[in-house]
Amino acid sequence: MKEFNYELSYFAEMIKENSYGGNQNWFSENMNRNLFNKLIDIMIINEGCGYVSIVNMYLYSKYKENKIGYNKTEFMEYMEIIYKKNLNFRIGINSINFLEKIGKKFITNLESDKYYFIKFQKHGNSKIEAINFIIENIKNDYPIAILIHHEVSDNQNNNSFKYHWITITGIHSKNDKIYLMVSTWGEKWSYIDFDDVWDKKNKLINLLGESGMVVLKY
Repeated sequence: MKEFNYELSYFAEMIKENSYGGNQNWFSENMNRNLFNKLIDIMIINEGCGYVSIVNMYLYSKYKENKIGYNKTEFMEYMEIIYKKNLNFRIGINSINFLEKIGKKFITNLESDKYYFIKFQKHGNSKIEAINFIIENIKNDYPIAILIHHEVSDNQNNNSFKYHWITITGIHSKNDKIYLMVSTWGEKWSYIDFDDVWDKKNKLINLLGESGMVVLKY
C-alpha cells in the first residue's frame, strides 16, 4: 500500500487554550451554578460527546472563514445552547439520525440554511467505501463526526473507549495499516486502527444503534 496522510488544515488552531477540539469534561470545572445548571453540567459530562462533535464541526467552519480562535468558555456556551434546547430522556446522542436532527435544530437557530448534514451509515457500507468517504471529506477540509458502539483503542497511547462520538480530523497509513486521527476529550489521538473501527463483528449493534459518520457541509 502506498502511504498517505491527509489532515484538516486548521483544527489544532481552533481552540486557543491548548486543546484539540472541545471537551465535555470542562463542565466539571463550573463553579457557583444553580441546581438546574449543575444537573446540566453532569449530563453533559456523562453524555455530551455527540454535542461536542456538532460544535467542533460548526466552529471549525467559522474558524476557516475568519481565523478567529475560540476559548473554552465560548465553546462551552455553544454546548449549553445546543444541550438546553434538546433535553431528552435518551442516553446522549445514540444514532447518526439523532445527531443530524439535533444538529439541524442547533444550526437553524444560529445561521441561514447554507448548512446541511451528510450521513454515512456503517451497516451496508464496506470498509473501502468508508475510507474513501473519509479521505474525500478531509481533503475538502470537513471534520467528520463518527459514532462507535464497540471498544476501540489508540495504538500509540493505549487509551480506549466505546459508545462514544469522536471527531475525525485526519487519516493516514503506515506499514500497510490505516489509522484515524481524531479529537476526543480535547486530545489528539492519531493511531486508531480503522480495521477496528469498521469491525463487522457487531452488525446488529451497528444496525440498531445506527453507527456511522456525519459531516456538516456548507
